[in-house]
Amino acid sequence: LNSHEATLRPVAPPPPRAPPQAPASSSYDSILSSEELEAVLGPAKGSAFASGRFEALEGEDEDEIFRRQAAMTERVRMSQQHRRFKRSDYDVLPHRIVLLRHAESQGNANMETYSTTPDHMVPLTDEGKKQAIAAGQKLREYLQDRHPHYSFRCFFMTSPYLRTLETTDMLLSAFDDDEVTGVRSIVQLREQDFGNFQDPQRIQQDLNDRLRFGRFWFRFPNGESGADVFDRLSMFEDHLTRDMLMGRYADQSLVFVSHGLTMRVMLMKWFHWSVEEFLTVYNPNNCDPIVMEKLPWEMIQAMQGDGWMHVKQTYSLCPESMAKMKNCTERMASYVHRKTGKRPSPKQQWLQRRGYVPQTGLEDTALDLINSALTSLEEDPNALRRAKQKLISSDEHWPQEVAADARSRTYDK
Repeated sequence: LNSHEATLRPVAPPPPRAPPQAPASSSYDSILSSEELEAVLGPAKGSAFASGRFEALEGEDEDEIFRRQAAMTERVRMSQQHRRFKRSDYDVLPHRIVLLRHAESQGNANMETYSTTPDHMVPLTDEGKKQAIAAGQKLREYLQDRHPHYSFRCFFMTSPYLRTLETTDMLLSAFDDDEVTGVRSIVQLREQDFGNFQDPQRIQQDLNDRLRFGRFWFRFPNGESGADVFDRLSMFEDHLTRDMLMGRYADQSLVFVSHGLTMRVMLMKWFHWSVEEFLTVYNPNNCDPIVMEKLPWEMIQAMQGDGWMHVKQTYSLCPESMAKMKNCTERMASYVHRKTGKRPSPKQQWLQRRGYVPQTGLEDTALDLINSALTSLEEDPNALRRAKQKLISSDEHWPQEVAADARSRTYDK
């Protein structure tokens, strides 16, 4: 319209929309969001329902209150069912996850290498190449033993550093083409950054400062702290578990070729180690595989019960791998005790990490055995050794605080 032809006419507002009615609980087939609850019940009561609270307003019909409370109960129940870990979720997860530290590098053989060669360009030694070839053959035999009736498949992920790339090359030489479903270079799997070229004198001073400041928290000049490595690996593991649950690695084994500290931080994130627990664990040897096996479905069902669980809880360090990680306890290697199939409550887990109660897996009889051995040291110096041997043979583990006290009193004697 031309401007002189346009006329302003009042526009009647649209009729108010009636708020949607709450459906009967018998037909309550969807999970309502907070916004939907507010649309049905109004902002005040909707937000109260969303947070699990509800108070009757003056003049509210009692039957209507009970009906809405029943609807809320149904919503909570269905929400819990939605989170439950199903057999179909379990079946698409990889059979196992293998962590492998690179073979011996020139930096392992001579620390001064880092002062002239960038960290990411440090190659393997001749001995390291032999280690990697032997590790590939050993890994293939391990997988064949686990899959005697059908062929296995592996997906490799490696740090982009030269020593890990060369290790991966040697590992792959032991596998047939149809046994390898993929090989990827993952930047997040790199070594902790110690800061460009590493002058031996400066690095020694940095290491001394790290001990004074805190090994996990100290950030090397122009480099990273252990906490920085944790942050980038947290992002990687979040994406990894998402892809695992989507079936990206179904009927396969995942193999990560990385670095000693990086592997420990991955396990720290996976099993929720505390910083103190992380600092007690040592790096595994070069090219010595650390294996996390998927737990049986029956154990997963028992663990889940009426609640819900995370993908990571379906994996546990196998006993041989746990032994390779010096000072790694039973609780640090799994979310569930191997023998009982149970896991402690969140409160007990926290107290265990804080050192207020013994680690899971040590029975009262074992504690009594240690205490009796300590009290009898004056008469029989071999009592503690025999008690320790009994604990080892029963596949139990000493709490760190008890073991430290035992060692101290033994040395005093």
